[in-house]
Amino acid sequence: MEWAETAEMALSRELDEETGVELTGPVELHGLFANFEKFPGDHIAFYVVRNWRRPVVPAANAEIINSGFFAPAAVPSGTVPGARRRLAEMFDGAVKSPKW
Repeated sequence: MEWAETAEMALSRELDEETGVELTGPVELHGLFANFEKFPGDHIAFYVVRNWRRPVVPAANAEIINSGFFAPAAVPSGTVPGARRRLAEMFDGAVKSPKW
């Protein structure tokens, strides 16, 4: 998050900058997850975004090489475990964990 930016403002900005996605409706906070194994004191906010559009696909850059959209059962093999746990919570009824 940037200075004087809310979490939802940061979500909107980052989605636009990194994926070309523009929010067209409200978002839902799925949870706030501790990421202490990699960064002590770090937390990850995970949102569910149902209303959006993607008018432009940004060119690859040093931060984002590629982006895509996948069915929950078909996410790429390199998807981080924390993201896989969130998908299991959302789509498979897995118990929500407080850790990323």
